[in-house]
Amino acid sequence: TGLGGEAFAWRLLEEEAVAVMPGESFGVEAGHLIRLGLTLPDDELAEAVRRIAALASRLCRARTEAATA
Repeated sequence: TGLGGEAFAWRLLEEEAVAVMPGESFGVEAGHLIRLGLTLPDDELAEAVRRIAALASRLCRARTEAATA
């Protein structure tokens, strides 16, 4: 996506209403990651994963378009 874990986590909350923990919270080496809590019912977790994938797809598409423009 081109974003670090914290920036991705904030965008995910703002654009898709999904809260995750930025990897930076668990050390510098995890700065490019996010962490998920798997405490939701399966159907809600599946929807959250769908929203995470949607944001990642949009960000990657925008990054590709910017690189080829």
